[in-house]
Amino acid sequence: MPSSPSLPSAHRNSVQLQWADSHLLGLNALSYGDGRVTLLRIYTVRSDQTEKFYAFPVADTTIEGIVKYDDDLWTEIQLHGSQIIVGDTTFRCGEGAMGNEGFVAATNADGLLWTLFSTASNPFQKLEVVGIRLKAYSDCQVYSINLENLTDIKVQAYDMYSQGI
Repeated sequence: MPSSPSLPSAHRNSVQLQWADSHLLGLNALSYGDGRVTLLRIYTVRSDQTEKFYAFPVADTTIEGIVKYDDDLWTEIQLHGSQIIVGDTTFRCGEGAMGNEGFVAATNADGLLWTLFSTASNPFQKLEVVGIRLKAYSDCQVYSINLENLTDIKVQAYDMYSQGI
């Protein structure tokens, strides 16, 4: 994870309060419970024969840095039933306000640890942990997040309907 810049407690609290109110930062990003943000570039390259998916970090910032230019950051979310508990961390997934948005969230007894929000995934409906990777499945893609290095994200095509979930 990126190093922690010094954040006013109000921004840490705003992230936690927004989560408690079923809202997340509505940008392609990894957002941390303390107000740090890693902006992500997420896109697909299609040709007649292939489809390749990309997700990678482009900048580290804070909620405070983003609010300076855009105070309409938050989008309503809906949790889906899938959850996995690993140690003291609970992983949940769901969708944003638009049909193309999905998110994964990690929480513990203290609140939100981090979220991955994607405007290109569709809602995430199923989670699984395989080794050090958390896999989040939508109807058309699977995001594989390295739990030891959250910015290491792999995306591949996935057909939920042929897989029977």
